[in-house]
Formats: sequence, C-alpha cells, structure tokens
Amino acid sequence: MKKILAVLMGLVFSGCATIEYSQAGDHTMVVVSNSSWYFLNLIPIASGNPEKVNQVSTKFFCETATIENNLKILDQISEKYGVKTVKSLQSFWDDESVFILFMKRHVIHTSAELVLDEAAKESKSDENNKSDSKS
Repeated sequence: MKKILAVLMGLVFSGCATIEYSQAGDHTMVVVSNSSWYFLNLIPIASGNPEKVNQVSTKFFCETATIENNLKILDQISEKYGVKTVKSLQSFWDDESVFILFMKRHVIHTSAELVLDEAAKESKSDENNKSDSKS
C-alpha cells in the first residue's frame, strides 16, 4: 500500500513541460508551459524537463520552470519549422497552493504567434494539397 501511495504522490507532484499548437489559416500560435513544485515555496521538488518536452520526464530538486527555458524551447520550435518572425510574445505565470502553504505549484506560460518563411509556407501548402487530392 505504501508503494502505491508513493507512486500516486509522485505522479501528482511531478513537473511538466508541454507545447500546444493552434492554427487558423496562415497563423500558428504556440504556447510553451513548464511547471515546478516547491516545498514551502522555497525548495524545488520536481520540475518539467525542458529537454524532453511533451514527454513524461521530470527533473528533481532543480528549478527548470523559467522564462529563459521557455524561450529556449520556443527557439528550438522556430528552428525546426523555419519560422521567420515571432510576434505577440507573452509570458505569465500561475501559482497554486496545495495542503495550505506547504506545497506550491508554479507554472510559466509563454505564448507567441509564429510567422513561417515563404519556403516553409509553400511546403506546408503542398502537403495540404496532397492530402486534399487523396480524399
């Protein structure tokens, strides 16, 4: 029973680093989120792993939920997809306390609109046309 409780507590208090995409026409929005859990709002317990985004991966006893890490993840996305310009860049954080003030979750969100360069747009358009012709 103690092992099961330990596993459940580990899942509840694990950090997370995620990327979410939204697309409407030529506009692509991306939100990078990274969370950390703290004991007494001072000691980092678990943080999302910025090197393994959207995977079940946590770094323990270190702080990785920072704006700098979110911007590094955004840079990696920009390089991967051939982004020409990043517009409307915003970062904000959420805090929530659990068990009164003993445990605190800190989440940093960074959102931006990605503008693809012309070659990436044409490649994306060709992919869409191929999928439409198969239908």
